[in-house]
Amino acid sequence: MSDLRLHNQSFRILDTLEFIPLTDSFVKNKIGTGHGEAKLYVGNENERTYHFFGDFKKPLKCFFIKKDFLKYLKLAQNEFESPE
Repeated sequence: MSDLRLHNQSFRILDTLEFIPLTDSFVKNKIGTGHGEAKLYVGNENERTYHFFGDFKKPLKCFFIKKDFLKYLKLAQNEFESPE
């Protein structure tokens, strides 16, 4: 992968995860019976996702790219302002 420099500090990009599945209780148009929890679920059924996040007992250093996070917030704005 490549390197990234932020605030005069270098970071090596080890891996990226493009898509993270959300529980149906996190979305407006449900197909299940969720109750409004606002959490990401990372289950061991998906080894790729589980290994990406690593050992949950240790602190994880990671960050979001601001423009990507703002894009997500804009796309999810209606879900937060008008949940059903």
